[in-house]
Amino acid sequence: MFDSGTVLIALIAVVITLVVVRYIKARRPVPNYPPGPMGLPIVGSLPQFLGREDYHRYFMELGEKYGSVCSYMFGKLRIAKVFS
Repeated sequence: MFDSGTVLIALIAVVITLVVVRYIKARRPVPNYPPGPMGLPIVGSLPQFLGREDYHRYFMELGEKYGSVCSYMFGKLRIAKVFS
């Protein structure tokens, strides 16, 4: 009925569509949350932290860029941070 090439192409198209839809939904700003960097769909802002030894400097940069209250993603968890 269907050859394996057609089924494989259809499966790849479905997977790509689902990934794109999830990515678009993850990029929408959450209502009533402070501004912050947009994270990637599954890992959030974790790649920006990996390999850094100076986490405090990254948070200072966030505070300078987004103001005294900002949010960021750790995986699927959205965190709001208040700077003094």
